[in-house]
Amino acid sequence: MHELSLIRELFSIMEEEMKKYGKERVKKVKLKIGRFSGAVPEYMREAFQFYSINTFAEGAELEVEIEEPTAICPICKIVFKPSDILLVCPNCGKGGKLEKGGELILESLEIV
Repeated sequence: MHELSLIRELFSIMEEEMKKYGKERVKKVKLKIGRFSGAVPEYMREAFQFYSINTFAEGAELEVEIEEPTAICPICKIVFKPSDILLVCPNCGKGGKLEKGGELILESLEIV
């Protein structure tokens, strides 16, 4: 379950932000998870809950937004919504390039 290592990195980022602003607790975290990122939202929630026990984020709210993928065809130049990770262009059948939906982004952090 690589979600735990992703959450561990998230906690490092949160800790840096708290130090930067002289804060002590995390109240709310908002993540944007691309559908093709490889991270499973439910596992991210479970890992966050587990990792936050007895930390500065215990009891914090985790909000997860799923970002649907879009890709662009290098041949046709059309933007399309891929039906699977193969990113096949519906117009010409060639492989496209993922534009969004593959990332994991810390959208916002509420610290007190």
